Amino acid sequence: MTTKKCLQNFHFESLEKLGKSFLRYAISIQSFRTYENYHEGLLNIKKNKIISNVALFKLGCARKILTFIHNEPFYLKVWTIPSDDPQVYKLTKIS
Repeated sequence: MTTKKCLQNFHFESLEKLGKSFLRYAISIQSFRTYENYHEGLLNIKKNKIISNVALFKLGCARKILTFIHNEPFYLKVWTIPSDDPQVYKLTKIS
């Protein structure tokens, strides 16, 4: 996954609003079905707790998704493998 800093034509950061909108919709439907006797205000509070930035950050950390996010421009000559123990490989042209 890439951010704007990677200087690529397409980055996943542009899909953030779409993804969060989908999460809001999906959580709203699931909460309404699970807690159908709850008041609308209580359902809204539950939804906001589930999809808050803090909750999503903690979930991302638990799933180790941060190791797959690239925040630097990609240079083919020096490439870092995304993992817990990155190694640098220099790519050279094969004759």
